[in-house]
Amino acid sequence: MSLRQFVPPPFRAPWSHAPGIEAWLAGADVFAKIFPTRLELHSCQNSTISISFPGLCYSCDWTVFFDTLRQRTIVQGHAKSGFFRYQLKVLPEGIFLNTLKGELVCENKTLKRGEKLLLMKGSFSPPRYAAPRLFLGVNKDPNLDRMLERQDPLEILPMWFQLASPVVIPEIGPSLLGNLVNIIKEKDRANILEAFLVYFRAGMKGYFVPQSKDVLYLGYGRPIPENMPSQLIHGIIASLMRSLFLQQEGSTLSLLPCLPKGALSGHLLRERLSSSSLISLEWRKQVIRRVLIHAYADEELTILPHSAECFYLTTLGKKERCKIAAGSKITLQRGNRYLLDNFK
Repeated sequence: MSLRQFVPPPFRAPWSHAPGIEAWLAGADVFAKIFPTRLELHSCQNSTISISFPGLCYSCDWTVFFDTLRQRTIVQGHAKSGFFRYQLKVLPEGIFLNTLKGELVCENKTLKRGEKLLLMKGSFSPPRYAAPRLFLGVNKDPNLDRMLERQDPLEILPMWFQLASPVVIPEIGPSLLGNLVNIIKEKDRANILEAFLVYFRAGMKGYFVPQSKDVLYLGYGRPIPENMPSQLIHGIIASLMRSLFLQQEGSTLSLLPCLPKGALSGHLLRERLSSSSLISLEWRKQVIRRVLIHAYADEELTILPHSAECFYLTTLGKKERCKIAAGSKITLQRGNRYLLDNFK
């Protein structure tokens, strides 16, 4: 089995042409509100920083890209002085604006190509690792404006999952988030996607910016517990999404334990186990097709695949292949790669 089949397709960053689009910045409890001639940063402490760009103006090619692969937001377009491109990036010491192309006039300062400006000073925790990739069978143009119109959970969940940073799930009070947790615990496969979509409609605005009030009066009460940081909210969402496809309790690893009924085919690539080993899995017609594990530690795992009684285990590079019963332990050695396929 060729490893090339586990290489993800080229990453296409979601994008928007909408002035005033709101975007959550991964690694900080801050969201940006982006206009052609203005930028606003709003923190969870209700503090706001605004910057004007007097030399810019709206043009038809003005675009905001949400590069979740590199955890940055890019804005580009044409100004009076020509083409420009800048990025917003969260670093441990603060949030920076970097000029990638052209010149940018910020208030009374001119930023040339390669120069950066500190927008908000603080102690932040940007993601340390590249985000895993989730695909649920929808391969449409990542136009965020159209995506918000289509409201397709198979399209929303992979984008949301890649943006969110994993954290430990705390005790959650009564809210839409609590309802979502209960549906997953009950393994209600028929209603999982709808529950995520309802939470997205009521609890998010713009590019996944959390909101604690039902500002659209949809009748859902409090979408999220009050005073919960946005970083924590997205971490909880990422953990819930991960639990649909992969659950690990000690040395027991469950594959597709709560796969939604609408997710007929898809894959989850380069997800980390508790030992830091990487796992990728693919399914078709709701059945696991193959799994690849890159072991970074010596360990034993008990594999519990959904709706399969056995599978074959191959140690890649050594041509060792054997049949394994579901629920049996497999031994992984550090540095080896293992292929699990032919699930029956």
